[in-house]
Amino acid sequence: MRRDPRITLAVCDARGRPRSAAVPGTAEILDEAGTERTRSAIIGKYRLFGWLTVKGSLLRRGRSGTIGLACTLD
Repeated sequence: MRRDPRITLAVCDARGRPRSAAVPGTAEILDEAGTERTRSAIIGKYRLFGWLTVKGSLLRRGRSGTIGLACTLD
């Protein structure tokens, strides 16, 4: 994404199978503050499962091992 921020987005199920047509967009890698807001949003939306997922990721990879992404539709 640093080289080419163009992406395609589609709604998918929990197994990653597309459930809609893909649409073009762009992605931006967030800084540390943006990544922290992303972690908080995941915890806020998914509650306990989100908390477990975020904390597990932090334990496995540390703070610099995961990043937040901002995706925008064209």
